[in-house]
Amino acid sequence: MSLIANINLTGNDADKPTLRDTADGYEYFSEDIGKLYRWNGSTLAWVQKAGPVSGSGGAYPTGRVALTDAATIAVDGSGGDVFDVTLGGNRTLGNPTGAVDGQKMTFRIKQDGTGSRLLTLDTKFAFGTDLTGITLSTAADAMDLIGVIYKETGDNFHVVAFVKGY
Repeated sequence: MSLIANINLTGNDADKPTLRDTADGYEYFSEDIGKLYRWNGSTLAWVQKAGPVSGSGGAYPTGRVALTDAATIAVDGSGGDVFDVTLGGNRTLGNPTGAVDGQKMTFRIKQDGTGSRLLTLDTKFAFGTDLTGITLSTAADAMDLIGVIYKETGDNFHVVAFVKGY
């Protein structure tokens, strides 16, 4: 049985959002700010959720995520769409988890104060015929941008952009 309820979040009776009954409580997707809220009976909280939310008009997670520098840099795609990391050594950008088909991600890769750090992309990153690889800027504190789009069929992150030297 699905229970649909209305709750007044704005104080305007004409703008009552519809909540969906889920296993975790009620969910409401706010079109104007692109966030998903969950009501568990006592608390209304913003939640991170991977991929388009049903009835959300195809919205994906948005926001900046600070990645932790490590030998293999872990990426949770459900947390946002812009990912920042400063390399403290030669690293591998790990295969993102939690991504959904069509999700776009931008990685802002920064050299530390030493510079000349190398970055290897993990096994699920795929290049086309025009962009066949990346070589990072080597200057200390330089930042490069990598753009990818996730393709569920084939489970690949297609590298569609690489811009150097910011």
